[in-house]
Formats: sequence, structure tokens, C-alpha cells
Amino acid sequence: HEGVLKHIEKEIEEVRQDPLNVEEWIDIILLAFDGACRMGHTPANVVKALITKQQKNTRRKWGVPPQADEPSFHLK
Repeated sequence: HEGVLKHIEKEIEEVRQDPLNVEEWIDIILLAFDGACRMGHTPANVVKALITKQQKNTRRKWGVPPQADEPSFHLK
């Protein structure tokens, strides 16, 4: 899994260089999908987990980031 994580880090740098290029964002998604599958998860389980996690996130309350381009974290 370290190889996939290193590749994701490289792709993050490419997104930083060209954030409007949707293909660079998709590279990160595809690598994360590949990494999950390499860890034994089936493609169907990865998709199911993605949907479940998004539903969970939409039910959460989120804090306001300190600045416009800073991360926002869910409230506990």
C-alpha cells in the first residue's frame, strides 16, 4: 500500500499545479479505489462504502473553516 500512497502524494502535487484539470483529481480517486482493492476490498464493497460514507457526511454538522481555503472538519 505504500506504493499507492506515494503515487497519490505525487498526484496531489499535480493537482496543486493544475487544480482545474479534472483528470488530475480523477487520478487520485482511481488510485484510492485501486489501493482499497489491493487491501482486499471488492469493487462493489468500495462503491457501497463510498455511498455510505457520503450519506454519513451529509448528516454531520460541519464547522466553519478559519479561512476560505482551509479544511472544514465535522463537529463531534
